[in-house]
Amino acid sequence: MNLSGQVLPLLVAFFSIPRLIAGLGTERFGVLSLAWMVIGYFSLFDLGLGRALTRLVAEKLGAGKHSEIPALIWTGLISMAGLGIAGMLLGVPLVPWVVRSGLQIPPALQPETLNAFYVLLMSIPLVIASTGLFGILEAYHRFDLTSAVRSSLGIYTFAAPLAGLFFTRDLSCVIGILMAGRILAGAALFLFCIHLVPQLKTRVGFRKD
Repeated sequence: MNLSGQVLPLLVAFFSIPRLIAGLGTERFGVLSLAWMVIGYFSLFDLGLGRALTRLVAEKLGAGKHSEIPALIWTGLISMAGLGIAGMLLGVPLVPWVVRSGLQIPPALQPETLNAFYVLLMSIPLVIASTGLFGILEAYHRFDLTSAVRSSLGIYTFAAPLAGLFFTRDLSCVIGILMAGRILAGAALFLFCIHLVPQLKTRVGFRKD
C-alpha cells in the first residue's frame, strides 16, 4: 500500500473517532471498536487458504497453465466461503453468552448489541472469501488494485458510521453500514478478478485434486 493509501484512512479515523464517541456514547462506541477488531480477525479464519491460493495461481501463471486458473480460483473461493459459513454457524449460539456474560453489556444495550453481533457474524463468509480475492490480484501483481480497495475500505470504515449518525445510533444499523462497505469492497475485488480472468464468468467449477 502506498503512503497516501496508509495516511488517508488514519486522517479520517483521527477526525471521525472523537465525533463517533460523542454521537454514540462510550458504551456503544466500545462495541463498535470491538466490531472493528473482530472484523480484522475474521480474515485469519481462512486457515491459510488465501496464501495458498495466491501461491497456486502464481505458479499456474508462471507455468503458462492459464486454462487451469478459473477452476482453481473457484475451488479456493468456494472452500473459503464454506469455512466462513461454518464459522458463522458455530458463532451464532455463542453470541448471547458473549454479550451478556463475556462482555457484560448493560441490559439496556443488550438487544441492539445482540442484533449487531448477529449482523457481524453474517459477514464472516464474505470477509474470508475477500482474502482470497485479494490473493488472486496479488498473484497477478495488481498491487495497485489491492491498495486502492484497502485504502477505500479503511476510509469507509470510519467515515460511514459517522455519516450514519445522522440517521441512527442503533448499533445493529451502524454495524450493518460497516457490512455494506464490505459487500461493496468484495464486489469490487470480484469485478477486478473477472477483468483479469474473464473465464471466471463461464468456467465455474470445483477441483477435487
